[in-house]
Amino acid sequence: MKHADRSLTSPRIPPVSTPRLDLALVERSPGETRVALLAGEQVWELHHFRDDEALVGDLFLGRVRGRAPAGAAVFVDLGMGPDGFLAAEDCPQGLPPDGALVLVEILLAARAEKGPKLTASVSLGGELLAYSPGRPGISLSSKITHKAERTRLQQWAEQQVRPDEGVVLRTRAWDTDEQVLTAALSDARARWADIDQKRRQLSSAGRLSGGALPLAAALEGRSVERVLCAGPSALQQAQAARPDLMAVIRAARAPYRLWDDEGIPEAIDQALSPRCGLLTIEQTAALTAIDVDSGPYSPEEANQRVLPELARQIRLRNLAGMIVIDFAAPRRGAEAHKKAMAQALAALLADDPARPQVLGVSALGLVEVRRPRRGAPLADLLLAPRPAAASTAQAAALDALRQVLAAVNSDPVTRIALRASAAIIDGLRGPWRHALTDAEQRLGQPLVLQVVTGVARDWFSVTPLS
Repeated sequence: MKHADRSLTSPRIPPVSTPRLDLALVERSPGETRVALLAGEQVWELHHFRDDEALVGDLFLGRVRGRAPAGAAVFVDLGMGPDGFLAAEDCPQGLPPDGALVLVEILLAARAEKGPKLTASVSLGGELLAYSPGRPGISLSSKITHKAERTRLQQWAEQQVRPDEGVVLRTRAWDTDEQVLTAALSDARARWADIDQKRRQLSSAGRLSGGALPLAAALEGRSVERVLCAGPSALQQAQAARPDLMAVIRAARAPYRLWDDEGIPEAIDQALSPRCGLLTIEQTAALTAIDVDSGPYSPEEANQRVLPELARQIRLRNLAGMIVIDFAAPRRGAEAHKKAMAQALAALLADDPARPQVLGVSALGLVEVRRPRRGAPLADLLLAPRPAAASTAQAAALDALRQVLAAVNSDPVTRIALRASAAIIDGLRGPWRHALTDAEQRLGQPLVLQVVTGVARDWFSVTPLS
């Protein structure tokens, strides 16, 4: 009697795991703060925090300026950027009328032509707890599993939290001294008092409070062994964001070349290219399609080789929404093999802070992944829509200002002119004026801007003046 070949129905995939993040590179430059997270020599995450963008967790006083069809949502002017979208389900007190001022929090950042998604149920985030004024309730992170610890934290919260406020205790609250928790709660109350006072004084739309500082927002409670900071105030911001990492936060030697010196531009170029080794990654409006080419390897070997890089590229590119992966199909046992690949990918994505879900293998043999949107994908931030596929004018403008400051830092005597496309110069004189002002303050003098015609929208040149 012949026995079934179990290797075809239950293929064994060698265990793989993601490396631990050990280095954060924080670079502050005109108009934005950038944070790169590395594991060894590999870049795993890139975060861009632009000064003129509404980020998740930011609080705004907005003004209602129109209703969506069927009246299920309203559009809210935030005083900057595109209008936000406030759905009825995110407004427990009912949708406000046109022209009304409303306190809102950013739930999802803007992407491409879509404005940010808002909620009227605001909260103030922190490392240990999230504070919700006016929304009573106490809850604990599901990752706090020890029964005695949950009881301790619940009892502390019942004693400290007032009837008109709510608190969510985060995972980092586990084993934290109660005096430290009480101090965190007091700090949240003080922050809310400041925000509420500012709200009462405002008569127009505008930002009331930023969310987490860049390093804290990028790490999301995770730890690293080293933090290098470059640019004015970057060191102080990092220390304020993660005081628990104070001992490993250091200033970099070169104030405007940290990312360049650490090879981050090369990682960005790779992340913006559709081809990455055996992987082809194509982003569309509906989904991201990833194809695995077996190349010189067998389908099984090719799939196993790309798994770690596939997990890294998903995080590096900040892919969001539906992701479908077409692994190379072996001649025999393809269905079982792809199911095993889906399980292995799920294990690799377990450390992803976005908490993606591997949904399984579709009837067409595609592995389906759903990854929540957490900010704009890297390509949306840095590339113009196709067919141009060049840098956005804003990304090029901010890069130009960094290069101007780096040039002056290396040769303080030289005076610099920025020659660039009309799109870049108009942006620096208009919506990105705050970045130009920041650069000029560091230069100690106005920056000479010269429009060059007949060039691409992302073209610029940093030129010494004779």
